[in-house]
Amino acid sequence: MRLSLRRAGAILFYLLVIASVSADTIQLRDGSLIYGKVVYQDQEIIRLHSGEDLISIQKSNIKRVEYNSLREPPEEESETKPTNPPFDDAEISRKIREKTKKSETNRPPGEPNTEQRPTLPQSKDQENKNTIRENTKENTTVSRSPFAWSILGRSAVLPGWGQFYAGSPWKGTMFAVAFAGASYGIYETNRLYRFQGKELEKNDPLNLENAILADSGFVSQYPTIAQLSDPVYFYYYNQSYAGQRRKLERRYDQLRGAVAAAVLIYAANLIDAAFFNEPIALAPVNSERSITATSKISPPGSIAAPWSFRWQISIDW
Repeated sequence: MRLSLRRAGAILFYLLVIASVSADTIQLRDGSLIYGKVVYQDQEIIRLHSGEDLISIQKSNIKRVEYNSLREPPEEESETKPTNPPFDDAEISRKIREKTKKSETNRPPGEPNTEQRPTLPQSKDQENKNTIRENTKENTTVSRSPFAWSILGRSAVLPGWGQFYAGSPWKGTMFAVAFAGASYGIYETNRLYRFQGKELEKNDPLNLENAILADSGFVSQYPTIAQLSDPVYFYYYNQSYAGQRRKLERRYDQLRGAVAAAVLIYAANLIDAAFFNEPIALAPVNSERSITATSKISPPGSIAAPWSFRWQISIDW
């Protein structure tokens, strides 16, 4: 038990020593090294604290970034490679301040200060990437509009056609079947409404043709004017006629409901075609809105780790 506690204490002490003498190292493309603590980074720059100064460096000028590395190179490398020593932090900070002061002195009076941080010149690869990114945005903006109008126009002609054209067959089938069902409902309800209207007009005892036929003396299924003058007879005779009129009114309500359903389905079809059918394939991934995180995990407490894990997360939206 004591031995395990000693070993745990030794490992903890070793980790504390390593953390106290470690820092982040940035190696530039010209071979120089910068030591400090990285406090912020994005796709363009890296900012690190070096002593009391905050240094901003373009990523296009960085060759490699090492996190939690030793502050100074080993002695063997310094003996075997008698090259020129890299600039220290104070020298780099002094040059950056001189450059900023010089740019502010040369700027005409009254001109706003647009240079918020000193930047290093971009490489040709970075310039080519920026050019390709701008061209891709322009081409995408131009090519999306005709396609969207084509989807909307096809859906206006025939519900569901634009969705099929945009690559959404299930939505196209849904709108086409729903609109076809509503159209058939309008046709069938209107046919029954017209038929019942003719039947009601035919059975109307107050119709001129029916009244003349009843009073002519021939055998007729319609009552005469004298029979209809009797209130009791008229009440019982009018029951069937009133029932037919109520059925006709209900049929008319069904017809209006079928028309309203067809209009709603058609409007939903146009809204979906206009706003919810932009093709995913024509929307390239924007590199400015991409986050990539990498890390290396080694077993703690070992100087030379025999194994390690690497994980990477990439998020695009």
